[in-house]
Amino acid sequence: MDDHKLREILDWEPPRSVPALRSFLGLASYYCKFVKNFAKIATPLTNLLKKSFEIYEWDEACHEAFETLKGIWVKAPMLKLLDFDKFFEIHYDAFNFVIRGILVQDGWSMTFESKMLSETK
Repeated sequence: MDDHKLREILDWEPPRSVPALRSFLGLASYYCKFVKNFAKIATPLTNLLKKSFEIYEWDEACHEAFETLKGIWVKAPMLKLLDFDKFFEIHYDAFNFVIRGILVQDGWSMTFESKMLSETK
């Protein structure tokens, strides 16, 4: 990625409205399979989209999640291409309202999956 694009990401201002937050999370979600613990990191941001939150209140947890996701985007990924002739390992766990899994091959994390569960699930 060129320096101009990196600077644009690093200078991105925090979203000041629900539509702007949805836009940011939409872009972030596109890369979620490459981000370990994506759902856990994004939880403070996704909580702002719940109907139970009547006031859009950007707090320190939201700011930390926003900056963490931006920081992840500007780092070069450490992923490799899958080799379907080799075995895979699946590592998974569940914590509170987050389920996550990692596809591992030859000791390398190949892809991540995480899902934030609703209170009813």
